[in-house]
Amino acid sequence: VFLPTPLSPFWCPACHADAPNSMPSAAWEGNLKCIKWSDQKHDGCHGHYVRGICIYGTRDLMTLFQARCLFANKFELQKYPPTVECLELRIREMALNQSGTDVETDWYF
Repeated sequence: VFLPTPLSPFWCPACHADAPNSMPSAAWEGNLKCIKWSDQKHDGCHGHYVRGICIYGTRDLMTLFQARCLFANKFELQKYPPTVECLELRIREMALNQSGTDVETDWYF
């Protein structure tokens, strides 16, 4: 089971919107979507490949944390649940830390 990624018609409007953290200079190549193709040079896929695209594993988390991408492609929840769960917690923590409201301990899982 794959978690779906946003479709192309959503990416451009979302990136170019006049909104906090939008990426108006994003391009199809580069910083829009974090994806590891089997035929490109990178630090390896620590999950597995499906149709030439890396399905991220837990050891890929540091790459995802350091990437300045708006989207990441692809995840398989049933095979690598910690990958999705850790990424979700990281995004949640980043959002809470940017809040103007003090973070309360019961907001964390």
